[in-house]
Amino acid sequence: MKKTFFLAVAAVALMTAACCPQDAPVIPDTPVISNITFENITSTSVQPGFDLDRAATLYVLPLLSGAATPKAADIKASGDAFGLPAGNGMAIAVGLLTPDTNYKLHMVAENANGFGPVVSVTFKTLP
Repeated sequence: MKKTFFLAVAAVALMTAACCPQDAPVIPDTPVISNITFENITSTSVQPGFDLDRAATLYVLPLLSGAATPKAADIKASGDAFGLPAGNGMAIAVGLLTPDTNYKLHMVAENANGFGPVVSVTFKTLP
């Protein structure tokens, strides 16, 4: 089932940020997502925050934490997209999650030069 996401801009507090580039090599002048943080974790939603160094389309895909890490093209095909400007303190709300469940949120940004690196962050929803 495809998840629905809501765009919001907010300051965020650090919880877990296990960012790990998955697609290499990085193409010059592609967007990079950094400083991943979490705020407002509930039983069915989470608000990841991040910095984005270039204007881009952001693709996000939450999967159960044991699932294989998808490639950038898979995140684009199966996730939801947000057109975003470059900036610090960007945030999105990810909803329709299952309570008391470990997830890994996969994110990748794309501009006219291609995909930046995939970042994956883990979190657990509340009971």
